[in-house]
Amino acid sequence: MNCPSCNAPKLRTVETFQWDDGTARTKKCDACGRRFISVEQIQEGAFIPNVVRNAKRRPKPEGV
Repeated sequence: MNCPSCNAPKLRTVETFQWDDGTARTKKCDACGRRFISVEQIQEGAFIPNVVRNAKRRPKPEGV
């Protein structure tokens, strides 16, 4: 995801909020300093993997 203001690729997640139907994250651009909110929702029929892969570590089962 890029900054909607300056299109820079470097963003930091400042806050995360859980809702019943999704997750909202407040993000801040490292280049211009603008803050914005992204909302994540699971689509009906979406595939959710049982294992979450971390590039720096071995895969571990979700929920551990």
